[in-house]
Amino acid sequence: MLAPSKTAVFELYDHAEAPDETKNLASERPAIVAELKKLLATHPEAKPQIIAKGQAAAKPKGKTKGKGKNRERNPQTDTTK
Repeated sequence: MLAPSKTAVFELYDHAEAPDETKNLASERPAIVAELKKLLATHPEAKPQIIAKGQAAAKPKGKTKGKGKNRERNPQTDTTK
């Protein structure tokens, strides 16, 4: 897991008091920010899905419920053979 960037700015808002997110409470509530950072560290970092120009997106692996020869069949509703 990667450590957060030293330049990251953490934000914490109280939506009940300020639903328009005008006051960042992160500096006033460091214990809550620390708890949230700890929770965030348990999740893998998101990776962007970059598709090269002219290249098709990757297809999901395994059976799908859509049309096609790999789709799962429902014997109660499927009339195709």
